Amino acid sequence: MAGKLYMADKTFPFDEDIFFADYQDEPDLVKNVLVTSGIMVDDPLIKSKVNSGNQFTIPFYNALDEADEQNYDGVTDITLSTIGASSQTGYVYGRAHGWYADDFPQDFTTANPMAAIAARAAKWRQTKRNKRLAGIAEAVLGAKGMTDHTVTVNQLTATTLSDAAQKAYGDNKSTVKLALMHSSVAQAFEDMERVDYLKYTDPNGVTTDLNVYQVNGLTVLVTDEMPHTAATSGEGAKAATYTTYLFGEGAFRYADIGVARPVFNGRDELKRGGTSYLGYRLREAIHPNGFNFTAPKETGTSNPNKGNPVISPTDAQLATAGNWTLAYTEHRAIPFMKLVTPGVA
Repeated sequence: MAGKLYMADKTFPFDEDIFFADYQDEPDLVKNVLVTSGIMVDDPLIKSKVNSGNQFTIPFYNALDEADEQNYDGVTDITLSTIGASSQTGYVYGRAHGWYADDFPQDFTTANPMAAIAARAAKWRQTKRNKRLAGIAEAVLGAKGMTDHTVTVNQLTATTLSDAAQKAYGDNKSTVKLALMHSSVAQAFEDMERVDYLKYTDPNGVTTDLNVYQVNGLTVLVTDEMPHTAATSGEGAKAATYTTYLFGEGAFRYADIGVARPVFNGRDELKRGGTSYLGYRLREAIHPNGFNFTAPKETGTSNPNKGNPVISPTDAQLATAGNWTLAYTEHRAIPFMKLVTPGVA
């Protein structure tokens, strides 16, 4: 067996016995359900409201006040009320990344790393966006005034989803339309025979079950990307827990703010005998509807912007509950909650 030769960048192994073999793709099991489920909708208003910096403010009208009516009796004066207004504030963030591939490995193998990079870059960026959205979701659920939007139960029952929605929204529980859950939770409902598969009937009248179903009238999307904790053993042992997100329409807003040169590519003919690179830049916003984001201050003794709001919030800053506050006066207007439960026994 010939030994393996690793090229200068340590990433492309060359084995003489498989000299003519093509490189295979590692399976990508990430679904990015949060950003593909429809809970995040494009909102062109955000882009139009971005100021010369990175902040945007979207005004909204409050509900009419609860003033009393006047008696219409020909004597009592009519009292006038007005409508209040407020706003929610968000921030634009910027991100960039790139990849390189050396020419030299391609002279010894059939590898085409730049083609592989180009084919995967969009999915990679979507995965980063999905993780960012998940961080923001957890942050706003931890914001002041959102306590009722987290429901924890120790046992799954046939009515758990409906009961949780009622606890958070009362008679407005129909706000909840979609559930994102771990496969262990979905399996528990399936074992209870609470799953109703949506059906498709083709032009010939043949009906088949779709891989989309409902539980308690809610459309369910299953992904093991949902947050969960492993079971522990020994003294004080705890069962595994799983987070299920419950969403209403328009829970998160999105806007692609744009940059002058979103994609860049090029070559360095001298470095390591020749190398190509490909990368991107972006500015965008993910905003949970009904919240304000307060940008933290820049720090660092050598930072010329020290003491001023950050130019671009990091993922960690976007995922910090203390940076988010409710803009709506009524928390039940927020179409988003989470349910923490055990999974399948």
